[in-house]
Amino acid sequence: MATRPLRTGTTLTELMVVLSIIGLMAAIGLGTVKDQIPRFRMVRAAKQLSSDIAALRNTAIEQNRETRLLLVAADSSWESPGATNVGEWWMQVGDLPLGSTQWDTFPADAQEDGVDDSFALGQVVITEDGDDEVPGVSLKPWDPLAGPGAGNASAIVFSPRGWLSNPPGDFNSQGYVELTLVNIAAKRDGVDDSITVRIARSGMVRLVSSLGEDLGGTAGTATGSSAGGP
Repeated sequence: MATRPLRTGTTLTELMVVLSIIGLMAAIGLGTVKDQIPRFRMVRAAKQLSSDIAALRNTAIEQNRETRLLLVAADSSWESPGATNVGEWWMQVGDLPLGSTQWDTFPADAQEDGVDDSFALGQVVITEDGDDEVPGVSLKPWDPLAGPGAGNASAIVFSPRGWLSNPPGDFNSQGYVELTLVNIAAKRDGVDDSITVRIARSGMVRLVSSLGEDLGGTAGTATGSSAGGP
């Protein structure tokens, strides 16, 4: 009795089913990754801002001069985002230990020739088409900052001891100055996804996610340190 040979090939129908499944899985995966990209960028930008603040603190201590983070631009439409993201801050070093009247944007080159003509390291522009563009991520408007003395509005100022010299009114009820980066791509979909950079008077920096994610790490001197005040 003749036996029917085993089928070892693949029918066109089976091949089409497999390709359809692969295509569906790829589409799902692509959509997930696409949604996560702005969040990854926001986390990176928040860590960069935290690093910039730590660099300002260290520079103030090392050079015995004031430093400041000057807040330049925020996204006033962050709650109902438009097509463009907005955010800008400058890193600067003063000319005196206290009461600086001139500020040199990083890199600190004014000491060499008396002119602040290089801004490559100190102007951070995450706005669309900016040198440090972070698509889909905006800096939320900050609470009013008077800053110490004159000419320091919208600035976070470090003394040579590494402490913030901003007046008490610049700190919230929890004792922080807070800056928040917002995932406006998620905001358009009704999702509150943001990271707040909390700066204590002591110089400590902590990142807090609205989604409860543990971003870990602090920079600066923890509250309760033996370091002296401002």
